Amino acid sequence: MKCPECKGKVVMDYERSEKVCQECGLVVRNVRFRSNGSDEELNENSENYRHRKNISHRTYDGGLSTVMSKRVNGNVDGKTAGHYRRMSKMDRRMKLQEYRNRLMKDAIIEIENQCSKLNVPTSSTEDAIDFFEKCYRRNLTQGRAEEVVYSSVIYMICRRDGIPITIDEMAEKYGLCSKQISRFYRTLKDRFEVEIPLQNISVYIEKYSSDLSVPNPMMIQSKKLVREVELKMSGKKPNGIAGSIIYYISEKNDFDLSVKEISDVCNVSWNTIYYGYKDIENVVE
Repeated sequence: MKCPECKGKVVMDYERSEKVCQECGLVVRNVRFRSNGSDEELNENSENYRHRKNISHRTYDGGLSTVMSKRVNGNVDGKTAGHYRRMSKMDRRMKLQEYRNRLMKDAIIEIENQCSKLNVPTSSTEDAIDFFEKCYRRNLTQGRAEEVVYSSVIYMICRRDGIPITIDEMAEKYGLCSKQISRFYRTLKDRFEVEIPLQNISVYIEKYSSDLSVPNPMMIQSKKLVREVELKMSGKKPNGIAGSIIYYISEKNDFDLSVKEISDVCNVSWNTIYYGYKDIENVVE
């Protein structure tokens, strides 16, 4: 390698980890040695970086603690292999001795299971787990049922990310009263000052249209109708408005869809769908 200034010979200064020109003393670039003998460039033009493992909220320790593997190399004898297995078992038990680790492990399993059943994206699931940990640190979980905390956290993250899930759905999944979830949800929103956007009824229409096998052209008509009736029907539950719009469009297009089918999918009473349909008729006509 030649010096870019004087074309002299460049040599490696191992004490300073620098490449230096023998003639003019110019430091060509800084390098750092890896354990395998290859060097890594650290100048601003380098694209080669080494970094730590990303923190994962889906494990109670963030995925950063050392894990003793259960698997033993086949080159050791039976006595040593048994010793390694006992050490691995003891390591797992010691990590879960702390109450916080046990609580977080149970919470992660429960939140992941519920988010999986509700088809919540992975990123939102991780945010829900992270948010539960923040609640624990602020002592907001004390004196409350675990199911209420789990469901409220999941519901708040879904509302924040625009995922079409209602409080009634969450209450039904956990066998709780919707007022319990609603009360703690408001507490979390106020305490952490989370900005929750208005619910997008079009997202609910997409979800329910898919569940009811509504043709795509009718779903597009339903989403267009949202803009006309949204202001007139403000204050009502989004799943009820979405169900009423789908029923109105299905009647208009002679699509065979009963009120009971829609009410079962939207998780509202048939009266909600029927009277919502009448309100839409008055607005449109």
